[in-house]
Amino acid sequence: MNPDPDEVIHPGAEEIQWLTKKDLQGNEPYPHYSIFTEQARNFISLEKQCALFCGGRRCKYERADCWPDQMVINGLFSHWVTDNILAMSRPNTAAIKEFNIIQQFKDANIKTVINLQESGEHASCGPGLEASGFSYNPQDFMDKDIYVYNFSCPDFGASSNGMILDMVRVMQFALSQGKVAIHCHAGLGRTGLLICSYLVFTNRMSANDAIHYVREKRPRSIQTRRQMQCLKDFADYLQQLWIIFTFPEDVSCELTLQQYLSRQRKLLHGYEGRKLKYIPKIIYFVCERLLELAGRGNSLSSTFAKRPVDLKGAESDLNSLQLESKSSKNGNQEASSSADTFPNWWKQMTETEVTCLKAQEIAIALCNSTFNDDVTKRKNELKRQLNSCDDSWKSIATESDPFVLAALLWDWLNQLKEPVLRYTDMKGLLSYVNDPLSGLQTLEKSPYAILNYFSKVIGCLLPLPDRLITQVLEMLLSHLTYHYIITDHCAPLSRCNHWLDLQPSTPEELLNFFKALIRINHK
Repeated sequence: MNPDPDEVIHPGAEEIQWLTKKDLQGNEPYPHYSIFTEQARNFISLEKQCALFCGGRRCKYERADCWPDQMVINGLFSHWVTDNILAMSRPNTAAIKEFNIIQQFKDANIKTVINLQESGEHASCGPGLEASGFSYNPQDFMDKDIYVYNFSCPDFGASSNGMILDMVRVMQFALSQGKVAIHCHAGLGRTGLLICSYLVFTNRMSANDAIHYVREKRPRSIQTRRQMQCLKDFADYLQQLWIIFTFPEDVSCELTLQQYLSRQRKLLHGYEGRKLKYIPKIIYFVCERLLELAGRGNSLSSTFAKRPVDLKGAESDLNSLQLESKSSKNGNQEASSSADTFPNWWKQMTETEVTCLKAQEIAIALCNSTFNDDVTKRKNELKRQLNSCDDSWKSIATESDPFVLAALLWDWLNQLKEPVLRYTDMKGLLSYVNDPLSGLQTLEKSPYAILNYFSKVIGCLLPLPDRLITQVLEMLLSHLTYHYIITDHCAPLSRCNHWLDLQPSTPEELLNFFKALIRINHK
């Protein structure tokens, strides 16, 4: 399937360049304020806080002469935390004009400003506030094609997990467009918290490592105990959302389809969130990669580098199905099974024949429910990567072995607490063999979307031998229903403890429904 024109490339993890990681790793970070100072701020008026801690009208965070060696943007107390993320104190209109800060942003490819201040805060600091309620007019940046987002966070405070998640998702989108500058008042507490949260979210750093890293790049970031605890709570919250595969030791993490999609929606946003609202990302990535290997799609190639399909070992499987090859047309009744003759007839095939051959190999992989040790080892490696690293989606998008992808797909479907297609829903579909689209309309949104998507994926692999189509559908429908969908003329599937048998006529009727759906979607 082809990529959509409005698809946004995921920016990926930030490049982390430690200077002192060995010294910091494993150490517990400390807050920069004492408990007394943190509590005292609750009893001091905002005006006096500005005078006592910032300098009032001569606020040190709004004066360029206070930070001669800490201004990567001239005129602003600022540091690059990563190559793409700038932490800074709030700019004011006078400094923006004096130091031509907007042009500096454009020269640095900064496309977005994220403001974490509340409107009207620190009114007694520096030159004061504009009519916007901030020390500058956001429209001045937007007029120069620099986006400005405002998330109101209390000074020296923290935010809920849901609000932080919204902020990091906006930040992720912004980084797909260019570099991002973030500020609160001083650009230390709330700014540091957001940047740390983003590194936890996209790089899957621990909360402690994120604090140490941001402080290494911008000293004194993350100021209070509350902010530090907020980051740790957010990291714990994400741990549950990141689970793609459960393992025997993690039975408490087993999910239904609806629970999984609910968690997925909290992580995805924008185009990806809309497209995968009712389809699990693991299903989409595996199927789209299989279509790429078959030469029938390129939806992942705009984001990830592609590797060529590996057809080694396909020869014996293809010969067992007596596929018609160039050599058989020249007089041989069956394709040769010898390793030295396979490449010869392969090279003589037309591009269309090669694509058909690739599609049949993908179908053969999908017919398998048991896999050799190498495939199983690679599958388990990918499962653990998906649970621990966001960049592991790149491994799925570049995996060249269709058997590994098929094993991943079946494992994921088979781990759900309940099947995608419940028994009552399955029985209801059987009366719609002549009108499968109306039958799909009787399902909930997610089973509807998943069945419809699978029918389009299989349709993209056509033409296939009838026997092969039946075997693929038997395997797919068995994993979708947790029932043995077996017809008399096909080999039985491997036994699964939680799968059930059906009445003899039901598998045939369900296969006919799905074949009718494929024919409609393939037109």
